[in-house]
Amino acid sequence: AVIAKSSQDTANRDIAALLDLGLLRKGEGGGRNTHYDLVL
Repeated sequence: AVIAKSSQDTANRDIAALLDLGLLRKGEGGGRNTHYDLVL
């Protein structure tokens, strides 16, 4: 959110949309340790 100068809520919505489209895959971990993989 800081890099894109957007709110945390906007960043979360954008990530959720990319997950729904199948462009991102949620990796292991959670909370502050969450990471995402780009699906090619």
